[in-house]
Amino acid sequence: NDLAQGGLGDCWFLSALSVVAERHDLVAKLFLDTARAASGCQGLRLFMDGAWTTILVDDQLPVTSKPRRENTAAAAAPVTAGGLSLAYVRSRCATTGATTLWAPLLEKAYAKAHGSFKSISGGQIAEAL
Repeated sequence: NDLAQGGLGDCWFLSALSVVAERHDLVAKLFLDTARAASGCQGLRLFMDGAWTTILVDDQLPVTSKPRRENTAAAAAPVTAGGLSLAYVRSRCATTGATTLWAPLLEKAYAKAHGSFKSISGGQIAEAL
């Protein structure tokens, strides 16, 4: 997957996601009850403070109409109609070019676990791994 950072200072978190993305089996284990995703909710498992924690998030992701500056395939991919795109991380499959939502959902779960998107602006890669 190609990841593009959005308007949030969480490059450290996205670096960790890039490492984990090399192992599709590990990414799949973070997502629980995929049948529930059809209803707009997704359970994710995060390892925090020495234990696995389940975080439930909805599928509503922040969007923006501001143009992106990055010159990457992931940044260029439109996600929603009407000229809107994801405000934070964007991801797309490197082989097919299809937009993927695993990274934005993980970013949202991590932000929720820490109280807000703003609270994960700035950090260490080791913390996210």
